[in-house]
Amino acid sequence: MFSLPCWWSAFPRASPHDGTRVGKHGLQSYNFFPKWQNELFNPNGDTDLRLRRMIGGNTTNLNDFNNVKYDWTSNWYRQAMNNFWIPEEINLSQDVKDYAHLEKAERKAYDKILSFLVFLDSLQSNNLPCISEYITANEVNLCLHIQAFQECVHSQSYSYMLDSICSPEERNAILYQWKTDDHLLRRNTFIGECYNEFHNHQDKMFLMKALTAKNMKWVALYSNANMVKTDFFEAKSTAYAKSVAIEDDL
Repeated sequence: MFSLPCWWSAFPRASPHDGTRVGKHGLQSYNFFPKWQNELFNPNGDTDLRLRRMIGGNTTNLNDFNNVKYDWTSNWYRQAMNNFWIPEEINLSQDVKDYAHLEKAERKAYDKILSFLVFLDSLQSNNLPCISEYITANEVNLCLHIQAFQECVHSQSYSYMLDSICSPEERNAILYQWKTDDHLLRRNTFIGECYNEFHNHQDKMFLMKALTAKNMKWVALYSNANMVKTDFFEAKSTAYAKSVAIEDDL
């Protein structure tokens, strides 16, 4: 059993009309999220920061960088913008040489890590927009949208890496290794089913599971691409990070 995080209180309490039903996925709750889902255009939304809620609020969906309730989003946003890069900007010539000289066990680990990340980042880029539909703090939604975009860049980067270091046949084998490798499939299945449960049930318990699925300790251990050091993962500064304007963005 685990303790619920403090932000659990962000969920509105169920009304007397909320309940359960038996569907094709077994016992499932209903009438939780339909009334929580963001209205895209909502001129009657709250503008008072005191009324802003992470989930279940009444938002106008206006992105106001100067008025935020959740202060941590300010630094996160800046760091995420600083983290921006284009895969083709990175010189992989040294990676090509190093990959060819990896020991058999090292190459196996490298390939499996890539296969693991390729799938999860692809899945995450599709899952994050679904999560954001139920977030009613605009500053948090901005972070989610940036993350979704960067997951797409990550997916492109893996293709770029594989195109650079191995043949097309080897590339495809690595891309889809998670489908045939029992260990990778178990990890991806655990996370993927958490996302599927949220899509099928859409209640607060399954939302929480979807939000924390990738943060399990054992998942973080095996999904750390920096366990294999390459030039590709070197930090890259950007003009945005050096701009004076960044001080006033949020």
